[in-house]
Amino acid sequence: MIHSYIPKKSLCIFVRNLFFFVIVFSLYPTISDAQNVAISGIVNGNSGPLSGVSVSVKGSSRGTLSDNQGKFSISVPLDAILVFTSVGYNKLEEAVKGKSVLNITLTVSSSSLEQVVVIGYGTQRKSSLTGAVAKYKNDKLDESPVSRLDQALQG
Repeated sequence: MIHSYIPKKSLCIFVRNLFFFVIVFSLYPTISDAQNVAISGIVNGNSGPLSGVSVSVKGSSRGTLSDNQGKFSISVPLDAILVFTSVGYNKLEEAVKGKSVLNITLTVSSSSLEQVVVIGYGTQRKSSLTGAVAKYKNDKLDESPVSRLDQALQG
């Protein structure tokens, strides 16, 4: 039978280092959370609370959405800047600066809806569209003697 021999001094150093490693990494989540602050609030529009507003930390992938009553809650660093975005509204950036409650009001963007084009399988911005765009009025559909909708849309 082969016995491995580990010097007593090396074993003590290994155990001491292992103990230090376990202590440091067990305290790590507590230390990192101490630098964050919980922010909550309500996002409003012109007609009341807005649901589905994206609330994100600028320069980070951390974010959340507002609920049906416009309420949101997110844990962010003390010096964070929150970015509020929603379709049809202007983007708003708000610095946390030691606040714990942020009540935000987004303003309607009149130009953003004009720049969106509905395509057959989704939506796309007008600036990134590489094909022809045509408008077809509903009253012209009624005048066409066709049996199916796809025939009425043909050029």
